[in-house]
This record gives sequence, structure tokens and C-alpha cells, in this order.
Amino acid sequence: MSILTTNLISAREVSPALEALRLGGMPPAFTRLEPQSVSGDPTPGLEARVHDPLWMLGRQWQLGEFHGEDVGTPIAVTVSTTTARVTVWQPGDASANRPAQALASGNVLDPFVEREPTPAEGPGLRQRAEAGRQLIDDLEDAGVSGVADALLAACVLALNGAPDPFDVVGPRLQSLLTGGVPDAELAARDLEAAPAAAPAWLAAANDPAGALTAVTAWLEWYRRSVAPLPDAANDS
Repeated sequence: MSILTTNLISAREVSPALEALRLGGMPPAFTRLEPQSVSGDPTPGLEARVHDPLWMLGRQWQLGEFHGEDVGTPIAVTVSTTTARVTVWQPGDASANRPAQALASGNVLDPFVEREPTPAEGPGLRQRAEAGRQLIDDLEDAGVSGVADALLAACVLALNGAPDPFDVVGPRLQSLLTGGVPDAELAARDLEAAPAAAPAWLAAANDPAGALTAVTAWLEWYRRSVAPLPDAANDS
């Protein structure tokens, strides 16, 4: 018995969209995506072998995949949580047994628990210079004149403590800023030395009352935001 085989070829016209993609006289080309193999056999590639199967099993164990009902990767997670607002905090180590402090509603906890001891000599050179410039700006905004020169002479900006042989920026910054901005820490201490009386560098102000109001507001801002006074009870 003989079997007759026939190769059937189905021919159809190329669509205009594919015709537009033709390069010159070349017919449209089609690429079939399939695993590539050096030997021509795609079976090893389809097996998806791994170099260390035990490592893969260990990772599945760490991620809890073996506990799944279908031993697979979870596609949904439900978490039940409860929250409570922090109302008090305790500065320092628990062993110090310091009294708890109330945390007002709306206050952020981080600045309190990250607070470090305030240096006895005050903040750094850059902070004292910037706050000193702010003091002059506040006086000018209040319409006060006749104070800047006396303030610069009374509160000369200088480096704190002994010179640091490894600090090459500080001396250059000091030489650049000295004479142009006052030392904010010295100005603050002058204001705190005699709360009921204005310091000497305010004596020539054209508006003494306005000047005293401006520097009082500046001092409150400086001690709150730049250089709080040392307080062992609140250092964390």
C-alpha cells in the first residue's frame, strides 16, 4: 500500500500595513521567538536549572512559601494594626530615671529624643554668624538705626575654644566674616545679663523702645531655634 503525501501551501496577500514596513524591495520579515540552544535542543533551557537548588529552597523557606496552602508565593497580604498617639517622652537613658515630659499635641517627637547636650561655648561659627546677621536684619526691618556699628564692636565674631590644627576652613571663614556680622551668642548673653535694661550697644538707637522689642523677639527665636540654653534634664 502506498501513501500519497501532499504539501499544501496557503498563500495570501500581505496587508497594506505590512507593506509599509518593507525596506526597498525586500519582503516583510517575521521573527519567531523561541529558546535558543547551542546544541539545537531547547529542552535544557526549558528546564530552568539553577546552579544551587538548595539555595533556592532556602530562600523559599525564608519567605514562608512552604507554608502556603498551594505551596506558592502569596498574592495578597492582610495586616491588622493598632495605633496610639505618643503623649509623653522620657529624656536620656532609662537608667537615669528622669521624669517624663509631656508632648504637646502636634509636636514632632524626633527633635526631643535626638537632642544632644548644648555646648557650653554656644553653637558653631557659621550658626553664630548667620544668627548675628539675622539680628541686624530684624533691627533694620523694625526701622531701627544707629545700632549696627556698636553691635559689631561689642560682639566681635571669633572662633570658640582652642584652635583646631585640623580645621583649615574655620580661620578663613572667621577672617571673612569678622567685622561684617556680630557674634550672636555674645549678643544673646548681653541681652540676658540685664533683662530689665538694654545693653550698651543699643544706647544709640533712634527708637529705643522699638529696638528693645526687636531684640527681645530675636532672643526668643535664637534660644528656641538656634542655641537653646544647656538643660541637663532635657538632653537626650
